Amino acid sequence: MIRYCKRRHQYFCGIMDLEKGLSKKSYEGIVQHISGSSKKIVDVTCKKEIEEEIKLNEENESLLLNITVSGDGSWKKRGFSSLYGVTMLIGYHTGKVIDLVVKSSYCQACIYYKNTDKNDP
Repeated sequence: MIRYCKRRHQYFCGIMDLEKGLSKKSYEGIVQHISGSSKKIVDVTCKKEIEEEIKLNEENESLLLNITVSGDGSWKKRGFSSLYGVTMLIGYHTGKVIDLVVKSSYCQACIYYKNTDKNDP
């Protein structure tokens, strides 16, 4: 679930040149649609790259599912103070990203439930 943010809502409307803005419900629907579409594109692209990596792996006479990859990752800020990071697996033969994970050390739902537990009698 994507958390609603008024500032992002206003920014989105400005970029899309929506002078009068959108209702909160419309905005959330659009964001959910963009998120779902983006995830689907990443899944399809990664699947294609994995198939290409397996094919090149076979051509180089390696075991079929013994794929060699390297990993790389980054956080938004240096040190350990960042809330968001990304990790990628890169195929040895193709040099292309075959998997991608975005990580967050921040969870709005966890904070909400943590605060609710304290207030329960």
